[in-house]
Amino acid sequence: MAARRKKASPRRRQPGPRRKPVAEKSVADARRELEGLWSRCELWELSPAVCDLAARLAPDKLLRTLDALHLATFLLARARIEGLELLTADRNRHPSKYAVVLVSEGARMLHEEDMSFESAETDQYGHRKLGGVGDKVSAQLKELSPRFNNGRRINVLNQRLGYLVRCGDPDALDSIVPMAFGNIAFDLVLQGTSGRLISIHNGCYDNMPIDVVTGHKKIVDVSKYYNVDRFRPRYETFLRQPLFIMTSDF
Repeated sequence: MAARRKKASPRRRQPGPRRKPVAEKSVADARRELEGLWSRCELWELSPAVCDLAARLAPDKLLRTLDALHLATFLLARARIEGLELLTADRNRHPSKYAVVLVSEGARMLHEEDMSFESAETDQYGHRKLGGVGDKVSAQLKELSPRFNNGRRINVLNQRLGYLVRCGDPDALDSIVPMAFGNIAFDLVLQGTSGRLISIHNGCYDNMPIDVVTGHKKIVDVSKYYNVDRFRPRYETFLRQPLFIMTSDF
């Protein structure tokens, strides 16, 4: 006798918490504010003109790549927008009465012939570290703000972004790798082993002599990993590639 197959009863999905609908007026106000903000923004493309100008500036100014690109973008922007000044109009239009000004490290004041550097110290390639133009812009904003704010001075909070703009919430890899590195380093200390560098080799945690950092010059194989004509990385295949592309084989 054939047994009757029992029909499986469909599982009922537990209803989640209901979200309050957003009022159409709130959506319209947010969209209007976003469109107003976007209308005051201008995007500058990393075009061949910017790259060519950066390539001419870098050797003369002893600049790093990103600093040269920032300076080239600034010079092209100044050539297009002559006599540009920072005013308090955006701040006054904002409901919370604040505005944000982003200043490139490669920018310089109109009355200065050179850019702002943190000090006269240079790295092994003769490059000086940019820094300080944000402080100058903040001071000028404080000094000039009474002229555009009914005689009242506006306080300015100056903050060097640095890694702040490059950081985000850590993912699983961000949490596991530092923990593993720390444990391996502690194991080496317990073993009495010194002069070793914790690393990832062939996709596995490992350690190697620390002189691999100073024993040779580490460079990126440009012809292998970079398309110089299109200004973008070259990835023909990820198969059998290391976890961190373009890393050294050591």
